[in-house]
Amino acid sequence: MAVVAQLPHVKDTPDQFKYVILDDNLKETGKGEFSFAGNPKKIQVKDFLASDKGELFLIGEDYDKSFTYPVVYKATAGSASGSIIPVIIANPDQKNYNYLSSVNTAGQLVIAGYMHQKKTFSINDTKAIGVWLFNSSKPAEVKTFMFTSQIESLTARNIVFNDNTLYLIGEQYRANKLPSTGNAMQRLNAEEEFDYEHKDIMVTAFSSDGAKKFDIPFSRKLTSRNYDQDLMIASGIVNNKLALVFNDQYGKYFEGNTYKYYKLPVAVLINNDGLMEAPVNFAKELDTKVTSYTLMPQYFSSGNGNLVILLQNNETVKTATFK
Repeated sequence: MAVVAQLPHVKDTPDQFKYVILDDNLKETGKGEFSFAGNPKKIQVKDFLASDKGELFLIGEDYDKSFTYPVVYKATAGSASGSIIPVIIANPDQKNYNYLSSVNTAGQLVIAGYMHQKKTFSINDTKAIGVWLFNSSKPAEVKTFMFTSQIESLTARNIVFNDNTLYLIGEQYRANKLPSTGNAMQRLNAEEEFDYEHKDIMVTAFSSDGAKKFDIPFSRKLTSRNYDQDLMIASGIVNNKLALVFNDQYGKYFEGNTYKYYKLPVAVLINNDGLMEAPVNFAKELDTKVTSYTLMPQYFSSGNGNLVILLQNNETVKTATFK
């Protein structure tokens, strides 16, 4: 494990960082300091990842007029100076948008996300035109892949590695702020309210060399007001397959109008060749029609072929394990 601390910024001086490396027993195995020569600007760190090779990746952002792009500040344990890698799409008409970062089993930093058309982008125009991929082993390259059609409001949710395949999981998501009502004082004191939309799930797979393997959309349409944590997606590996776990509508899987809009926990499995199995639902196991518990998919754990999911009601939280 690596712990990094950023010292207070000194004007016109490169930021200084201290780090400590710990082993499995949290025993200190190394420490030191590093900075980024020639960069007097304060570094705003948004994410930090480390590899077992002793490489430290600080991820920030920089600006190019109307949009931001990620910047990787890479340091190596034992070295006092690091390198700065702007992660910019080569095509000037395209822009990085909505991305996630992770470290693969080879110890390489991977950043993947969606891209938009730069010249037409506005806060109300959120159509993704494709995906992009960065790997620290090739710091000068940002790979891009176009969708066959634009997809509105795609938000990246997770990066998952499975053998030689990298998965980027996203969904069509929108948070719509509701206008305040009442007089001026009531509006001032009122809590903000939102309508949330959770639509289709999108899975994009890449091979180990960074080539795109496939896109798989999965149909879903759910809405909620002011609380939507139970509509998020959990994702991970189960039995060497990508598993997506989420709440769906009961009426999509069972006939009858009585329980049509009840939340039904389901799992979808996809293998590395893009073959998707029929969704597995947990209606029987969780007694979905009458239970007071709701799937909370922010938590996901798998091991020994078992899937552990988190459930919650108004009083308690519990886990359920499935084989």
